[in-house]
Amino acid sequence: MLPTHLWNDNEPRFGFPIFANCVNRVSQAVRIDFCRFNWKKAAKQSLTAIKHGRFIDFRMFLPLITMSTPVMTVRGVLATSQGEFVEDFGVLGRWSAGQAFEINVNELLASRGLAIMNATFMLVMNLGDHAEALSDINIFSMSYEGKSFFANYRTGAFARTLNDFAKKKHAGFMSVNPKVIVNDWFVSSLLFINHSSNPSYNDAVSPHVRLYRQDGMHLDAEFGPVPAFGWVERSIEEIFGKESIDFLKPSGGFGTTISRVKGYTLAGISILRSRDGKSMSIEHTRPTQSYLINGI
Repeated sequence: MLPTHLWNDNEPRFGFPIFANCVNRVSQAVRIDFCRFNWKKAAKQSLTAIKHGRFIDFRMFLPLITMSTPVMTVRGVLATSQGEFVEDFGVLGRWSAGQAFEINVNELLASRGLAIMNATFMLVMNLGDHAEALSDINIFSMSYEGKSFFANYRTGAFARTLNDFAKKKHAGFMSVNPKVIVNDWFVSSLLFINHSSNPSYNDAVSPHVRLYRQDGMHLDAEFGPVPAFGWVERSIEEIFGKESIDFLKPSGGFGTTISRVKGYTLAGISILRSRDGKSMSIEHTRPTQSYLINGI
């Protein structure tokens, strides 16, 4: 559970993991067409709203009337990996179309006297009165730099309703990791973020994970609880035990995981680490409809 003042419903936001053993950064290049809006688009949006029985959002006309330059204001929030609120950093900067920024989260924590830790860092974007700007937020990149590795993944900000059951019910969540690895040199991990559009959200969620190998045989296990606004990373060995090594040997140490949970939605991340800790790769799990999996 977080303080209720951290964001408004119409402000896009997202959270991502930061790790204590590396330098954590987030960056974005603001799209050159950010908030480019005209009277024709405003009229089209208004007619669409009327057609679907919705009220016209007259805020979209304000930038056209005032001829102001739209600006994206970015704020930062820190919670522990267990979802406990730590710090509201306030405004981190303001950027407009064509500009780029990078935030070193380690340096930001140090500026407040906070030690780097495994935690959830959240960005909240205020787009002013320009209603159409919600569709103009582009992809953010998170990077992780260690002594012998550099890894990154991308994700987007959202202003939609997530895990706020007074406003919307979810059918469930499914995450596919089509090539996990468990061998003598590397081991894959699954990381799940339990996010919500409601700062008062406080439910822990436990996905069920199934590990497949190439011949269609599988193992089942519970991932364990993921706290609200926190994240948990568990290796394939931690989820399925040491038997996962022998189980995947017939397929060369490779397998596929499918993780599911009913009634909630999560964010899924796949991580590959070397057993000596010298290398790491990270990737946001793609939408399940993107995968064609033979034999599953």
